[in-house]
Amino acid sequence: MPNLNRRQLLTATAAACAPGLPWAQGAGMKWHPGQYIHIPTRGGAEMVEDTLDQIRNVQSARGLQLRYTWAELEPNEDRFNFDRLRQDLDRVASYKKRLHVLLMLKSFAGGARPVPEYLEQKAGSGRSTYSIGIEEKQAPGGPKARAGQNVALWEPAVLENLEKFLFAMGKALDSHPALESVAFNETALGRADRSISDDDRNQFFKNLASANRTLRKAFPTTVAIQFVNFPKQAIQTLVGQMPEYGIGLGGPDVFLDDRSLRDNVYTQYPRLAGVVPLAPSVQFENYVALSHQGERTSIPIEDLYNFARNQLRANYLYWTRPQKGLKNVWPDVLNFLKTHPQGSTLTGGLATACPSSFRGGCSAA
Repeated sequence: MPNLNRRQLLTATAAACAPGLPWAQGAGMKWHPGQYIHIPTRGGAEMVEDTLDQIRNVQSARGLQLRYTWAELEPNEDRFNFDRLRQDLDRVASYKKRLHVLLMLKSFAGGARPVPEYLEQKAGSGRSTYSIGIEEKQAPGGPKARAGQNVALWEPAVLENLEKFLFAMGKALDSHPALESVAFNETALGRADRSISDDDRNQFFKNLASANRTLRKAFPTTVAIQFVNFPKQAIQTLVGQMPEYGIGLGGPDVFLDDRSLRDNVYTQYPRLAGVVPLAPSVQFENYVALSHQGERTSIPIEDLYNFARNQLRANYLYWTRPQKGLKNVWPDVLNFLKTHPQGSTLTGGLATACPSSFRGGCSAA
């Protein structure tokens, strides 16, 4: 083998280990459309168990979506810890439910590091993360500000190690029958604490597109999804390749009247219906506002469902279970799942056709 740099060696090794992993052509993609419950901060096994107990006999609630950070799954370089994820997979399987993984490269609370610490020594000219400011106008108890972190994905070493991690994760978990999907969090860069150059911004989304392709290849029988919201430049870079590679389009919000989403990423959903998986998520603010930072109001659960089903053409719909504030929303969601004529069917009245980009077909087993 000729002399290769580390990135070339990684690519060659992955190809050699997985020569039979074409894009979206696994031996039947796991495909179980419907409605799932999203737990934004895991809340420990107790919250997971409580939610599973409450949806045990609700056939239209097909399972959970839980968040995991890259940092917790690879605490040290090349030392992967999937134990808790496996436990969650086995737990949902014992309830005859399924799990969607939301892989977080971004955190929304101070002190929560989304990417492994070891990357700080490998990020070259800069750090592997940057701090972001977050303002919650609709936060329980009134507006508040907090800090989070986002991944500096323009750094070559960050992308290289992320892709290596994805192959390890796929090798360990793709075959688990309860694992329905793996998704990357939203594309919004956040209010950075430092200047990000145009070149770095462009490279961020080019590298994220590469990570999307690697995710698809690393999980040949598990649905791969990218949550997309802002900025505009991310849409063409990421969404444009989705039909070719069979990558799903998701989003962190179902806002009924948000102009920035309506005129941009929301236009992509109808265009991609039947081609790739579509997976919008009803988040905390969606229950109380029509748009980002909008005036607080009460949004009917059925209106959110109808928008996701009819306007966004959802295959998967994630309902967030609030853990702090607005706890009264959860009983309303649960009642909707139990009683609504469309929502009470196994697939929740959502689109179920196998996406045409899955050239190997779908498996409902």
